[in-house]
Amino acid sequence: MPSIRKEGEKKEVVWNWGSHVDQMIREAQQRGDFDNLPGAGKPLNLDDDIFAGDMAAAYRIAKNANAAPLWIQLDKEIGEDRAALDALLERNARYLSDLKAPAREREAARLQARKVYLEKAAELNKKIGEYNTHRPRPLTWLEKVGLPPQVAERKFDERVPPIAA
Repeated sequence: MPSIRKEGEKKEVVWNWGSHVDQMIREAQQRGDFDNLPGAGKPLNLDDDIFAGDMAAAYRIAKNANAAPLWIQLDKEIGEDRAALDALLERNARYLSDLKAPAREREAARLQARKVYLEKAAELNKKIGEYNTHRPRPLTWLEKVGLPPQVAERKFDERVPPIAA
């Protein structure tokens, strides 16, 4: 089915849009519309991510906005949170070993520190689960091992053992 293309007073019947577009490009080249374009004569920078799949356009938009995909941002946060959790454990261990108080008070302080540590560990574990959900499926080697409550409890208790009364 033909289409009618209007350009000012001029009307043109177009039978095949493909050939019509090719004709328009050739005319623009003859007029010099493509001369002196930025980057002329240089290779195109096609930063294709072979793992992006359907998300390639979204990643390109995020990159142009200087934003990282959610899973990369979560990876950074997980690294920071792990370091902060380890530092918290070390601070608690030093504080409780230096604490000059009766055994009951030291154990109460240890239990309070343990509670805070386990809350932070649970937040980290939740973030690891979110990361594993959002990272691209083909990148299985990037899956992170969680920090289940039992592991966090054991880690705390080994570093800061219960205080005998």
